[in-house]
Amino acid sequence: MKNHRRLKSGGRVDRSTRLNFTFNGRHYHGFEGDTLASALIANGVKVVARSFKYHRPRGIIGSGIEDPASLVELLDENASGNNLATTVILKDGLKAKSINCWPNVDFDFGSIIQFFHKLVPAGFYYKTFMWPNWHLFEPSIRKAAGLAAAPHKPPSKGHFESRNAHTDILVIGSGPAGLAAALIAAKTGAKVFLVDQNSEPGGDLLSSNLRVNKRPAMAWVDGVVSELAKMTNVTHMQNSTAWAYREHNLVIVNQREVDNSSIIERSWRVRANKVIIATGAIERSLVFANNDRPGVMLASAVHTFVKKYKKNRYFREVINNIKKVIRVKKHNHIKVVKKFGKACSYPGTFMGSIHAMITSKNYKTAVIKTIKAGGCNCSRANFVGAYFAAANGVKNIPLQWINKTKSAKSIIK
Repeated sequence: MKNHRRLKSGGRVDRSTRLNFTFNGRHYHGFEGDTLASALIANGVKVVARSFKYHRPRGIIGSGIEDPASLVELLDENASGNNLATTVILKDGLKAKSINCWPNVDFDFGSIIQFFHKLVPAGFYYKTFMWPNWHLFEPSIRKAAGLAAAPHKPPSKGHFESRNAHTDILVIGSGPAGLAAALIAAKTGAKVFLVDQNSEPGGDLLSSNLRVNKRPAMAWVDGVVSELAKMTNVTHMQNSTAWAYREHNLVIVNQREVDNSSIIERSWRVRANKVIIATGAIERSLVFANNDRPGVMLASAVHTFVKKYKKNRYFREVINNIKKVIRVKKHNHIKVVKKFGKACSYPGTFMGSIHAMITSKNYKTAVIKTIKAGGCNCSRANFVGAYFAAANGVKNIPLQWINKTKSAKSIIK
């Protein structure tokens, strides 16, 4: 199949290096620099997995480790269970499949349990299947609600390795803050470890058009990385996740890409005098009905896929819905909400909240309009708050409203 949802140029992928891969028995292709998730989006694949319990369809929600849904199983020589498609680096010949579905991810017989969700609440099996013995039912229940199976045999080539290291400064994260911290520390002569979970350094700069020190952001990143590479007191590792921060600054790092081809992965036990955590932030999903369905995606993920991997035709529906709202900008808000839908589900919530924002001078006016329109105005108000916060920060929120809100500390007390 062709990458019919990818733009012809731009992004961080190398279109001269084509990579063939298989997903759920179907053949696709991507390019050097793709993740499995970005390649699937480019090929028009929307449903990649099923939920753990109710077998609801799952699409790609995030663009990295924050994605909660796109778990897949890698096959053959890369055999490994429960990998996020957004973190799997695309390689030629890669084979993967969806998990927790039968006979396939698009038509999953297990999804019938959705219709009985009221009868099977969380933990119901521990109370219902106690007689005559829980272990009698356990295999069937775990099979129905399980995740990927463990590989049947160990890798045919390579081995896993562990190492210990001591350093003056460990920097976790190679975004702009992490790179700057590592460079400044290294110039003092300190021994520096720089680790980052992504395939290339830059963090959010990879999907932005910003300028740093009067240069394009990625030109600045490349310059810093080149300078660090020349320093003998710096160890720089990408595709390396710092997953445990223990006592006395002991940090455990899992290095997934090692220069030595005979090593599959390497586990580092790094003891540092100082640890700088420059991991940035991740977006949290808004709460509304069906926010887990394929096609719903974090705004930050949309931005990353558009800018970094140059895929924007996948998001045409979102753009079209915004255009529909703009066309009725002058119409009465209550009538517009009624037209697009008052329920919590997408796209009604999205379109109604967009109309409230573009027809209001500030956050207070938009919220009042939203309340008067009725229906699931709570979900729409969440969207309105997010829009105005992204555009103007919290300055649009009336001070008397803020004063009525309890702080987290007072709630905890």
